[in-house]
Amino acid sequence: MSLISATVCLLQRKACAVCLISLMMLSSAFAQYTIPAFATGGRSIPPQEDEVIAASPGAGALKEIPSFPSLAPGEVVMRRRFGGEEYRLYKGVFAQNAFGKDETVFRFDLRAGMTIAQLAMLKVYADRSTNPNNDLQTVYFDNTYAYIRIVPKLFFYTDTWKTLDAANLNMKLKTGDLNITSSPPGAAIAIDGKQTKYTTPFIMTNLTEGKHQVAVALETYQDGVRDVSVVADETKTADFTFVTALGTLSITSEPSGADVWIDGEKSGVTPVALERMKSRKYAVKCAMQDYKPGIDTVFIPMNGVGEKNVILQPTFGTLVLPELPDSGNYLIDGAKNKILRMRLAPGNHRVVYNGGTKWSGVDTTVQITLGNETSIHFKAVRLTGFLSISVEPGDAEISVDGKVLNPGAIVLRYETGDYVVAGKKTGYTRVSENARIVPGETCSVKLVLPQIPDRDGDGVLDDVDKCPDEVGKVEFDGCKEQPPKGMALIPGGTFMMGSNDGESDEKPVHQVTVNGFYMDKTEVTQAEYERVMGTNPSYFKGCPDCPVEKVIWYDAKEYCDKVGKRLPTEAEWEYAARAGSTTKYYWGNGAPDAYAWYNGNSESKTHPVGQKQPNAWGLYDMSGNVWEWCSDWYDLDYSKSSSQNPQGPSSGEYRVLRGGLWGNLPVILRSAVRYRFAPDSRLIVSGFRCVRSRQ
Repeated sequence: MSLISATVCLLQRKACAVCLISLMMLSSAFAQYTIPAFATGGRSIPPQEDEVIAASPGAGALKEIPSFPSLAPGEVVMRRRFGGEEYRLYKGVFAQNAFGKDETVFRFDLRAGMTIAQLAMLKVYADRSTNPNNDLQTVYFDNTYAYIRIVPKLFFYTDTWKTLDAANLNMKLKTGDLNITSSPPGAAIAIDGKQTKYTTPFIMTNLTEGKHQVAVALETYQDGVRDVSVVADETKTADFTFVTALGTLSITSEPSGADVWIDGEKSGVTPVALERMKSRKYAVKCAMQDYKPGIDTVFIPMNGVGEKNVILQPTFGTLVLPELPDSGNYLIDGAKNKILRMRLAPGNHRVVYNGGTKWSGVDTTVQITLGNETSIHFKAVRLTGFLSISVEPGDAEISVDGKVLNPGAIVLRYETGDYVVAGKKTGYTRVSENARIVPGETCSVKLVLPQIPDRDGDGVLDDVDKCPDEVGKVEFDGCKEQPPKGMALIPGGTFMMGSNDGESDEKPVHQVTVNGFYMDKTEVTQAEYERVMGTNPSYFKGCPDCPVEKVIWYDAKEYCDKVGKRLPTEAEWEYAARAGSTTKYYWGNGAPDAYAWYNGNSESKTHPVGQKQPNAWGLYDMSGNVWEWCSDWYDLDYSKSSSQNPQGPSSGEYRVLRGGLWGNLPVILRSAVRYRFAPDSRLIVSGFRCVRSRQ
């Protein structure tokens, strides 16, 4: 029950016996004393047993009670009966406005020689002759006055009993008013440490005469605190001018990108700067996947910046794998992996590289330690076998993948893989056979070249005699060459790569020469990809003839490997897209609608391949529909690469994409435009097409 509640009881004139106030006890050291008997007004007051008062342990007499400590403004000590014949002292806050101006309150001036220690002995005897135990009144006193509504005889004991009477009795409690204002207004008001429900401007009435502490608080401003002296029957003014208490909270983390909580509330991602924050101390927490949360505090000074850089401790180690042919064949703890730099939990991990029939494999265990980077260093060795070739007639020229060998029977060591073995001789039909070399074994190929008859009987062996079914196709080895199904022949040549009118990574324009090759006429479709890979990662599903997308670089490479092809180099891609053109687009400088799907006609989705007009070499959708992966690592200045069949840098962070997207503006469809993604990025913009080297 609060002191205010007890005072309300006084105002309502209820029995104070039920208005006990549970305030903090002033002292934990108590002693019991017998109050001596005394007589007054013809009445004899018997000794009072078992009164509990504050005193030093072991004190021999009441007069040895020590002085009470000084009380803060507004604080009072209350002495009241507690239980049958027990008295206790309590410390609390006097309800300054409880009585009102029309209430009669008796205030006893204690400054005339009476101490707080003596007042601790104060007893109220009301009608003790008829009811000696009717001692239920409550008395409040501070360093200066004692307060009570009903006037009995008041006694205190030093060496003898003494009486407080009307000689030092004030019949009215002296009060004054306090006008509290602030600029800006609307500040919350607290008086003598107690928060009120009022805001500035406000006049506090009926404050007791004397010094009071006034505190005002307004959001985003520095709190104001001041001691004000109240004079009875006057109105004093306390005016506050607020000073801004705002500052900036700047939080960074290592690594960056951590979620930030300020005082438990989500507040952004590092690095983050929060402006107009109140000047005080804040609790900061940064959290990020794979890292332990970082917790700290930061203080924002007024009109200043509170800065904190939170160092996050990793819960992982890093494994770095070498880039090997068919890097998609890595297994980490039995799971297929295509990422060469990965986070792993500390401990031992099994790393397997399956080189298949082409490369030597690796099976090892690596220990990952917390917060450290561990690299594995090894090389895959190309596996070999033997190729045995015989030819009839024996003096015919033999070639393997276009490389001419000495005539006659021959046995050579070759790396494992597929080869084309060909034989030719003037007057004979050119013959070729496919050969597959497996590790440690011999593949035997026998070529029998049929003699060319004079089919038209003109006595001359001409093109009609050599290749009657392939007239009009590209010349190769004296005959007409048929490109693989679904692919276009891209003749070798030299072109100017890049654009001086484009982005910085398209410069400078530089001369590049590429050998002839075959390229898929269209982007790989969803149906083709699913037939080979067994899955369809595309976002725009339900269109088997649309280009497959959401393909990471490693999967695109794996697909091309499985069908006996490869990803094009960046130089091969631009050379094939231009198809001999030197204009901005391969169709010239006009509108793209007839040649490409882009943001002006795509309706924000992919479309079946091969619906737009092809370029001069029979390639469809080289601009628009989906971006296409190339084999190269991205380099800002790609003119540093070789001018002869450039392969790009040996390592990097991103892989190159070319060709533009269904959602791009026409300017992005230019033949020289370059783009880049991390090789493990799976986005709805990335597709691909394959190439095959020309034999």
